[in-house]
Amino acid sequence: MNKKTIGHIILKGGTSEDIRKEFPDFPVEPTKEFFCSLGYKESTAKSYVYKLKSSKKKSDSNDIPEDMFVVSKDADYNNLLVDTCVLAHNETLELLEKAAKATFIYPIIEEMDRKKKFNQGKTNLASNIKVYINKMLQERDKYMLSAFNGITGENYPDNILLQYMKILPTQIRPTLFTADKNLATKAEMWDLQYILFDVAKRPRKFPLGFGIYKVISNNEVYIDYNGKQTVSIIHGGSETFYEGKRLKVEHGDRVCIYLTYDDKVVPTYVM
Repeated sequence: MNKKTIGHIILKGGTSEDIRKEFPDFPVEPTKEFFCSLGYKESTAKSYVYKLKSSKKKSDSNDIPEDMFVVSKDADYNNLLVDTCVLAHNETLELLEKAAKATFIYPIIEEMDRKKKFNQGKTNLASNIKVYINKMLQERDKYMLSAFNGITGENYPDNILLQYMKILPTQIRPTLFTADKNLATKAEMWDLQYILFDVAKRPRKFPLGFGIYKVISNNEVYIDYNGKQTVSIIHGGSETFYEGKRLKVEHGDRVCIYLTYDDKVVPTYVM
């Protein structure tokens, strides 16, 4: 195997599968020890293992609900700098779980402690904070802790997050992950990368009965159904059957579920 070629592919963001096209014997999930056996230094071996894991996660990230996020041009989903508000939403936690690396700085840990006490028993935030404090202690390869506490007397956590990003070289700088529009706007002003969760874009669900839900997302209306009966949308003279994916509906459409009564299948309209 040619070390130079392997390194070139990895540094360009390639995956193990890309390398295997050149070298079929290359492992699907190479370890640090494998790279060392090829003659790489331990520090380079660790870096290459991390980069390959990041590339794989990035290639598998197509199911991230992009319509609920505002994302800067070169945002990196795998290297996140986490704001406290991220821990309050299921959608952001899903993205956080998929990341390869997540950094928490000291002022954010302090803010988490304050909000955990204030929100105890009121919201999911307090319980999620407890979960991720444990993850920081147990998953040290993923959750990175920084004692950075701001410069020039700054004590506002949002501004310290931006300071932390600005002092780091672009090549290793994490992407700010937040649900705070003001903070994302500041990042935009400084040309810093960010991922903003826009709570206003979260779909709203309304039960129609029989396990069918009307979903409003981005001012458009859809139908969701997780049951086992046959469900369809009747539009004009045509009928489209629900097959596990959200169906868009328009004004005047009818939603039909086929129910069984006395061994007879009866179409029942719920909208």
